[in-house]
Amino acid sequence: MVKEIELAYGERKLLNKVSLTLDENSRAALAGANGAGKSTLLKIIAGGKADSGEITASKDLLLSYMSQDIGVRLSLTLLQLADSAFARFYAKEEAMAALDSLADDESLLKRSLLQDELMHSNFYRREGLIDATLIGLGFKRPDFNKQLSHFSSGWHKRAMLAKVLLEDGDILLLDEPSNYLDLESSAYLLDWLKRFRGGVLMVSHDRDFLDKASSETLELFNGQIKRYNCNYSNYEKRRQAELEQLVALQAQQAERKEQILNFVNKYGAKASKAAQAQSRLKELDKIDFVQLPPALQKVTINFPPPPPCGERVLYMENLAKSYGYKEVFSGLTLLAGKGEKIAVVGPNGAGKSSLLRIIGGYDKKNFAGFLKYGAGVEVGYFSEDTHEPFIGKTVLEELEAAAAVSKQAELRNLLAAFLFRDDDVHKPVAGLSGGERARLLLLKLFLKPFNLLVLDEPTNHLDIQAKDALLNALQNYGGTLLFVSHDRYFLQKLAQYILKIDSTPKFYNGGFTYYEEQVAKETFGGSLKVNNEVKVITNNQLQRQEGKRQATEERRRERREAELLKQIEDLETQKNQLEELLTLPEVYSNGLKVKDIQEKITKVTGRLTASYTEWEQLTNN
Repeated sequence: MVKEIELAYGERKLLNKVSLTLDENSRAALAGANGAGKSTLLKIIAGGKADSGEITASKDLLLSYMSQDIGVRLSLTLLQLADSAFARFYAKEEAMAALDSLADDESLLKRSLLQDELMHSNFYRREGLIDATLIGLGFKRPDFNKQLSHFSSGWHKRAMLAKVLLEDGDILLLDEPSNYLDLESSAYLLDWLKRFRGGVLMVSHDRDFLDKASSETLELFNGQIKRYNCNYSNYEKRRQAELEQLVALQAQQAERKEQILNFVNKYGAKASKAAQAQSRLKELDKIDFVQLPPALQKVTINFPPPPPCGERVLYMENLAKSYGYKEVFSGLTLLAGKGEKIAVVGPNGAGKSSLLRIIGGYDKKNFAGFLKYGAGVEVGYFSEDTHEPFIGKTVLEELEAAAAVSKQAELRNLLAAFLFRDDDVHKPVAGLSGGERARLLLLKLFLKPFNLLVLDEPTNHLDIQAKDALLNALQNYGGTLLFVSHDRYFLQKLAQYILKIDSTPKFYNGGFTYYEEQVAKETFGGSLKVNNEVKVITNNQLQRQEGKRQATEERRRERREAELLKQIEDLETQKNQLEELLTLPEVYSNGLKVKDIQEKITKVTGRLTASYTEWEQLTNN
């Protein structure tokens, strides 16, 4: 149990009397704007320091915590790190061995209890569990005996995630567990969490992952926790309705403040109005003004219009890439047309990033096959591994130096969208973290016009609000896009076509949902045939049919959702008014009136529950 945790940095109170309870049934997503304190709260629950408050837990409760700030002993092998998850059981085994030579009743009882604990744990199955977990998270068996120094920081995170899962704790605290996981590894983690018998509290910027892994959402807002008994997508809908009310209240407060100040400025010096002016000022002091964090204010950003180019933007034929004797991929043939948005997918190690480096112009010689750009094509390439020199001293100066004069006015908006707010814009570029550096490289693509964007994992270091801003910009982008992403929501909303790199590369003439359906059919042998001939549905037909159906369904759902929200709002108002009547002396002193009002409250509550139930069913489908 977390009770009244407080933490402040200077005058800013990050956590203000935060309380929450976790148990073995918890499946909670911790949400909130960037900088709200989500990671800090997880760290405190895991044993970090707070200014005040307390963390209480039942005896022998094991908390397993995965932090974003992962430090690993690079001298360990991958297998040694994974095996360290069983350290507490090795200690019990040693204690049991120490009792072997003792024959007294107390020693025999202790040994028996230790033996029973080990038998009922995963200790004697650890080799198989380690193997399955490491393979599930994308490692290969030849990697097991390699030192961690041979792996990148992204693979260090996977290794630590494997250790946390293997600990088999009672409560899991996971900070961005799906970051750096490919689609296959993310699916493995989701399946593992479904089978896990303990409680989970997680922070993630992957909307699809949160929807599938959590059943409730805990929001950190202005330093306090609010619970929503629904998954993340439904939380967003509820929160949006609440935010709209807060924005309306903020506008009303601002209007009232202006009225009061105008009155005071106009009449404050007049003796006959002085008392009224002071009364107005006292009213102003009592107003609890709504404060909305800047991160909750939606930002719209757009890429510059792409320069003119031909209809054929990119053509490659029998493209192949090898590292020494190891072939990464071969036989890749693709024609990318003007305005097409193509996602590149495939298992880890298939060469997705290598392909994008070639297309982006960062690997111009070390490949085989044919690659040609169309007439007038200008390529913009992003990868967080790009070693690009910076020309400005601070973040803002870097953008000012790179931007055309016409773009200068938009820089603050761009910086805010990519999580550089307030004093962050004055950070020295040399002191940026890896994630901040990646965000700066990404937003520089908004400063120059390109007609071919090549993006390798552009969402890795963005929160959900920043992802939405980028997604909207890419949906509206008129050029050609090739991208790699492990974010299923991003793939579903953006990809028009899928290029799968595997032992046999294949192009799918439809979006990500269509791709998943086809892969399922291929995997389970369910090819569609009509009169013994393969049924061919063109991409345009598919999109028209599916688009028409989805549009009709979405309009119907939106209309009913709006009706229900208005109905819920009216019923809640009625209920509040009836409950206020019960506080009046002339009512609560009259038994008949109390009974009448209570019956009305019961009826309104019943209708409210029914409306909420229908609304949740509607938004869950």
